[in-house]
Amino acid sequence: MTETIITKERKRRTTSTISSRKKTTNSTTKASKTEPARSESSESTRTEIELSCARTDLETALTYVRKGVPQNPHHPLLHHVSLVADSESNTLELTTNSLDFGMNTKIKAKVSQAGRLTVSLEVLDKLIKKFPQGQIKLTAIVTEVTKEKDSNWQGDSCQLILAPDNEDAQFELEACLGDEFPTLPQVTSRLLTIPASILLKQISSALISVATKQDNKMLTGVRFKFTVDAKNLARIDTISTDSSRLTFTTSLQPMNKVKLTTDTSFTLSAKVLKELKNNLTATSSEQQIRVYYDELESSEESQAKSAAIMFAWDDKRIVALVMQGDYPDLSAVREMVDKNDKIAVFNRLTLLQSLQRLAVLSEGKNKILHISLADERANFKVQRSGIGKGRESHSIVMSGEAASIHFNIKNLIDIVSTIESDEVCLKLLDSQSPCLIEAYGTYESSTIPVKVEHIIAPLLVE
Repeated sequence: MTETIITKERKRRTTSTISSRKKTTNSTTKASKTEPARSESSESTRTEIELSCARTDLETALTYVRKGVPQNPHHPLLHHVSLVADSESNTLELTTNSLDFGMNTKIKAKVSQAGRLTVSLEVLDKLIKKFPQGQIKLTAIVTEVTKEKDSNWQGDSCQLILAPDNEDAQFELEACLGDEFPTLPQVTSRLLTIPASILLKQISSALISVATKQDNKMLTGVRFKFTVDAKNLARIDTISTDSSRLTFTTSLQPMNKVKLTTDTSFTLSAKVLKELKNNLTATSSEQQIRVYYDELESSEESQAKSAAIMFAWDDKRIVALVMQGDYPDLSAVREMVDKNDKIAVFNRLTLLQSLQRLAVLSEGKNKILHISLADERANFKVQRSGIGKGRESHSIVMSGEAASIHFNIKNLIDIVSTIESDEVCLKLLDSQSPCLIEAYGTYESSTIPVKVEHIIAPLLVE
């Protein structure tokens, strides 16, 4: 009996020991499965950029290229400015790219280490504006991390360090390597060279008639055409319309200033042209603007042909993709106004001031202005319900029969305000046909005149 009890106790202890060992083994196995594998990694640093430049030059360059940053980019890098340091030329190149167009410029710098990176333009611009006058040192440090057990894995980070000269201060900005930034199209074929004053006049006049609504996207741009005429002169034509206004501009350039060999046509968006206009306004009127144009290779995603245009002067460049699509043929409208036989010549300043006063009392969305022409007089009338009405009468030089017509007064003001001659000529046919408005007489400025013709559609009022 006693032996039986002892035997059972031994079996129980043996079973308990085995069970305990199994639990320990299972626990160890689970632990080994859940414990992450340790991997060694190494870090190394290198200098990507090292230079010094004048704070004023850097601030000016950032102000110039900031217009190339889109307002709502679909990629965070498009918020950045690309910085490329060149030790051979001792320059710092700055570029922004909205994918539709980009801006580029260079400034002088003392470059110790060449390289490229991108950094937030907004942050860099705000910071540089707060720096004192003098030299600024820029240093970019790249930290590379490599896993030893997996040589294919590598990560890196980049910091741009800014330090104003003679100041105990240092600022570090998160940056990215420049290889990730989208490059601007390479445009190398020069079409022609044109004075800034001529190009500015053509762009300013054309922008008046550009459409703002997206009903027809091509009408939100300006059509350019470069040709060589019979006298071996380079002819630059622009066309723009918003369906109620139509503007043609033409200028001629001697061939000794151009390299135009074939006819070239393209459409540029108003956004690009407005930025170009702003820059040309701040440029000397005698500054020569170099115009380049190249067709680009089709991408795998799209087989449609694309092209790019570049405007360059000094160390500044604006590069833009041309708009894709067919611009409407408006030559028939231009031929139509050639039949207009009623002519009225106004003093431009008197006309403009009169229109601006009458516009205060013009009514509604169309801002209707009634004009009647008879006996060497022009009579203007406007009315605004519940507010009042106004009229003015002016002496004019007139030929042809009496006429009466209605216009949108705002459209008329926009056109007259850009005309530079002392007098303005209106050519009409009847109350329902388009009217031609153009410069007449002597010009206020001494620049070579650009031929500008505005065609405005009348308002059909019962």
